[in-house]
Amino acid sequence: MEDFLTALPRGQSWLHRLDPRVKVVFVAETVLLLILAPGWPVALGLLAACHVLIVSARIPGMRLASFWRLMLPLTVLVPLLWLPMIPEGEPVLVEAWRIKITMPALVKGLTMACRLDALAFVFFVWLITTDQRDMVQGMVQMGLPYKWGLTLSLSLRFLPTLRSTYGQIVDAQRSRGLDFSSGTLLQRARDRLPLLVTLLVSALRASESVGRALEARALGASGLKRSSLRDLRLTRTDAAYLVTVTAIG
Repeated sequence: MEDFLTALPRGQSWLHRLDPRVKVVFVAETVLLLILAPGWPVALGLLAACHVLIVSARIPGMRLASFWRLMLPLTVLVPLLWLPMIPEGEPVLVEAWRIKITMPALVKGLTMACRLDALAFVFFVWLITTDQRDMVQGMVQMGLPYKWGLTLSLSLRFLPTLRSTYGQIVDAQRSRGLDFSSGTLLQRARDRLPLLVTLLVSALRASESVGRALEARALGASGLKRSSLRDLRLTRTDAAYLVTVTAIG
């Protein structure tokens, strides 16, 4: 998760340099397009377009492969679950006992899996090529309340931190001889309860520190105009891409 929430260095490609507000419009339009046009040609086209963007942004192939490994269980499971839902139609591919698998059910399941993959890759392109600060600042400039944007920024920042803290807690307990791989599923879940308590205590301490830091910076004080270290400016290139994305959508 940390790899997907941390963007590559700023300015590495044209997609990284693109204004985050243009990417938000792209994500919104593609999601709307996937909802309004549920057919497989649109989903497959968007999936191919996302891969073209990934290649043009020079994102490492290992990172792309790791994301496909993450999506593989869902890609396989969705068609399998969809097969028994549409027993009608021709031709019938498999019929045994009360199970009937038809070609329309197979096509529908593969289409649904393709739509989910396209949706995931749209967000993947957005997250992997946009700095978290720019992402939140762009949404704030588009009308998102500042406090909501700050909450989103802190959430994205602390997810990898909590994951790292949990890994450190697990390693510390393993070094003390605690085995998490043996026993039944219920026993292993019980063994991890103390880890979750420790993680919760660490998260509460971190949230208290963040709260004090924000209070020291006068967050919530009335009559103050919020400022940022670097303002986003829509260049001519960004405007051209925005017009193109809007026209295609």
